[in-house]
Amino acid sequence: MMKNLLASGLIMLAPMAARAVEPTPDLSWLEVQVSPMNFYGRERAIYKNIGREACAGDKDAYVELLEAALDNVAPALTSLAYQSGRNECRFSTLDIRYLTGLYEKAARLGYPLAMTVYGRRLIDGYGVDTDVPTGLMLFELAGQVGYGDAGLEAALELIRGEHLAQDLEAAEKIFNTFKEASPNKGFIERVEKELAKAKAAAGEN
Repeated sequence: MMKNLLASGLIMLAPMAARAVEPTPDLSWLEVQVSPMNFYGRERAIYKNIGREACAGDKDAYVELLEAALDNVAPALTSLAYQSGRNECRFSTLDIRYLTGLYEKAARLGYPLAMTVYGRRLIDGYGVDTDVPTGLMLFELAGQVGYGDAGLEAALELIRGEHLAQDLEAAEKIFNTFKEASPNKGFIERVEKELAKAKAAAGEN
């Protein structure tokens, strides 16, 4: 269903806003074999658990997580990035570029979760030079394999109208398609609120 909504290209839905950067998307991303999240199910569960142990101060768990990340195991890279970015974790770091780099490595391995997180960081310029077109393309690629959060991020872009022309009808269709595929209840509620606020504002104009 995502292909019906986004296969024509999220980037091409509307012109970029004037303040958006204009580089051509890195087409090497298109050569990545993107796999659905269930392909990573077992590994993701393993490294989420190891990451929690490392966060709590287990040095052996941290070394195991780091070694797996160095071996380019995508769920290990994202778990390391997530845990290392939390202040309450034993092995946390304030090096935002390092953390973003971990997500980038996992994204280049075709991991939809990492593609979505890295895509948002590219758009926001968080720990990396801003590259809106590539960020949008990553949402599209992750969404095409059914990753819910990627679809919600795409909906946000259409709601906010910062980098794409605002299109609330398309945003609502994408939101309704992907809200059931996202495990992130808080994110779903945030997008829903932004959509309702934008629709209310549009009705007042």
